[in-house]
Amino acid sequence: MTRTTRPPADAEACEEPQMRRHWLDWAAAQIDASLALDRDAAESLMAAVAELLESLAAPRGQAHERVVAAVQVHDRLMQQLTHVGAALRGLAELAAAARPIAREEWSALRRQQLDICTMHEERALLRRMVPDACADAVPEPAHRIDAGSIELFQ
Repeated sequence: MTRTTRPPADAEACEEPQMRRHWLDWAAAQIDASLALDRDAAESLMAAVAELLESLAAPRGQAHERVVAAVQVHDRLMQQLTHVGAALRGLAELAAAARPIAREEWSALRRQQLDICTMHEERALLRRMVPDACADAVPEPAHRIDAGSIELFQ
C-alpha cells in the first residue's frame, strides 16, 4: 500500500535510511497516482471503443486490429508500471532499515518480484539485471503459469 501520510520533519526522519525510504515511497506513490488516473480514463475509452465497434456493421478489419493491438499495449504498460510500483515499495521497506541489508533479504525481494511479474519478458529482464544475492544457497524456482491463464505478449 502506498504511504499517504506526510513524513515527520524531525532530525530522525531526515537520516539517510529514512530519506531513502521517503524517496522510494514518493516514486511508488507517483506511479500509483498515474495508474489510478489512467484506469478511469482507460475504462471510459474501452467502453466507448467497444460500443463503437459493436455499432459498426462492417466486418472486422485493420482498424479493429489496430484498436485491439493498442489496447493490449496499454494493458501491458499498466501491468509493468504496477510491477515497478511493487518493486519500489519492497525496496522502500528494505531501504528503511538502519542496518546493512542481508543477502537473504535481497534474494527474497527478487523472488517476490519474479512472482509478481506475469510476462516472460519482465521476468527475463529482472533475471538479467538483478542477480540473486543467494544464488549459491537457494535454487531459483521456475515460474509456472496457472492452468487457464494466458500470456498474451510474447
